[in-house]
Amino acid sequence: MSRQRTPDEGFDWPSTKARIGQLLRAHYQTYTTEELPPRLLALIKKLDEETEPSAEQVQVTRERLED
Repeated sequence: MSRQRTPDEGFDWPSTKARIGQLLRAHYQTYTTEELPPRLLALIKKLDEETEPSAEQVQVTRERLED
């Protein structure tokens, strides 16, 4: 069952499809270029600093491994 399209609908769909593609590429650019927004980079840095083991923790771990 085919639906008849107006000339405008035939013209609008390719431009709409192209626009959707542009928006999706922009949205997922982070995953393809590995560029992260500054706020996310700051959050990751903060998390790394909070979870970074201290020199004392590293020494205790080494001593346990040697025993």
